[in-house]
Amino acid sequence: MSRKLYMMLAGSLAMGSVVTACDDTPDEPADVCDQFDLSDMDAIDLCPLGGLSGLSAAQRACFSSDQLQLIDSDNDGITDSDELADNTDACDASDPGAGPIQEPQWSYLSNLAIPEAGSCCADLNGDGEFNNGLGELLPLVGQLAGDFDIEEVLTGLFEEGTLTLLFRTAGLPEDLRRRVNNATVDVFIGDLDPEAETTLAERRAGDGSYIIENDAVVTITGVQNANSILSFQTDSFDLDIDLSSFGLDELGIDLDAITLSIQPALLKLQIENRAGKSGLFTTSATSFAGQPTNYLTGGIGLVAIINDVLNPLTTGCFEDAALAESGALSADVSGGAVNIACNPGAEDAANWSGDGICDLLADETVLGLVCGSLGTLLGGLLDVDTDGDGVDDGLSVGLHLGFSGAAAVTIVE
Repeated sequence: MSRKLYMMLAGSLAMGSVVTACDDTPDEPADVCDQFDLSDMDAIDLCPLGGLSGLSAAQRACFSSDQLQLIDSDNDGITDSDELADNTDACDASDPGAGPIQEPQWSYLSNLAIPEAGSCCADLNGDGEFNNGLGELLPLVGQLAGDFDIEEVLTGLFEEGTLTLLFRTAGLPEDLRRRVNNATVDVFIGDLDPEAETTLAERRAGDGSYIIENDAVVTITGVQNANSILSFQTDSFDLDIDLSSFGLDELGIDLDAITLSIQPALLKLQIENRAGKSGLFTTSATSFAGQPTNYLTGGIGLVAIINDVLNPLTTGCFEDAALAESGALSADVSGGAVNIACNPGAEDAANWSGDGICDLLADETVLGLVCGSLGTLLGGLLDVDTDGDGVDDGLSVGLHLGFSGAAAVTIVE
């Protein structure tokens, strides 16, 4: 209930009206709860009722314990329950703003996991269920390639330092519970500092040292923070990725940049500063107030990935002029299925040449899968409409993320 509405109701009472601002009759719980819009917890203002501590038993019963943790009457990013725990008054905040702002914080991506289908992260298509088509796809890939273990692959990338992503977050309040709406996150491809020789355990503890030799590959603006939850959400996000620092040329891939469209895109991280450590850390929890946290999720159009990302990688795999121009693959969606076709001549492994991705795709088993049943397999997993035409053409992707503070970051100009 807003303060304005409360004042109107209070005025009616003064004039002898029978309208009441609060009906806390225990035997009529529906009337009590009607005064709260439980669909929008951010809009609930308990100050006219005396704050969280002033709720009657019947009023308190309108909310679950998880919902009570989310109410922020003065909209400063600190929930009423936290402010009461700090012996402050959520209904009489002299400074509802962000307060002092931290210096930019450096973090290292120290954990990456793909949750099982249905366990995370958000409902992207309105069906009331968590969408994570990638979590459904991986078991199928495991059946096709019996020696494929994604957890083993990811662990190896982190232990060897092959995957070294660094994040610089600017514009956060010193009190991470407070609200800001315009923080910025820059994403960098970095390297482990060879002189530091840190283990993965040390890096996860916030004792890693890193070197950056390139500009940010991605910059995200309009990032929000409230109640120590860092979040970003948009209906459409074009991820322009500079690939020059990935070393793809060593794999025979001649591609400098790609644009990956994610529709929608959601990021939610439960963050903290740790005593004696630099940078931001994510908490070990994967939920807050009953809702998932520490995730990145979104819908990725498969047709766009195949036509605009994968196919250009194949143009250098052929001596034939036509295939060198067109590439090996083309894709579209019709009848609820992804139709992947190999361009004429590409289905013959003898026409392929080169190393890296060319050598990988030229394997007869892989080529048979790509030119054969892969489209049907992927079509059954489509669950997001990325182009707004009412037809699901995208795959939902959910990732659990873990950040650790970076002890030292050296930027080489």
